[in-house]
Amino acid sequence: MKDIQEILQQKESECARVQREIEALRVVIPLLEADSQPEVEGRKQPEHSVEAASKAEGTGTDGPTFSAVTQSESSFWKRRR
Repeated sequence: MKDIQEILQQKESECARVQREIEALRVVIPLLEADSQPEVEGRKQPEHSVEAASKAEGTGTDGPTFSAVTQSESSFWKRRR
C-alpha cells in the first residue's frame, strides 16, 4: 500500500497541472472566439457567390480576369521591396 503522503503529493501535483491547463484554456478561448467570428462571415459570402454563379450563363467571362490577378500580385511585390 502506498504512503498517504505520497498519494497526497501526487494528487496535489495533478491538481496544479490541471489548474495550469485551465488557465491556458482561459487565455486561448478569447482568441478562438475572435477567429471564429470572421470565419462565419466568410462562409456566408461564398454561398451568395455560388447562387450568383449558378444563375449566370456559362460564357466563361464571369469572374476575375488574369490581368486583375497579376495587378494585385505586382502591388504586393512592390510593397515588399
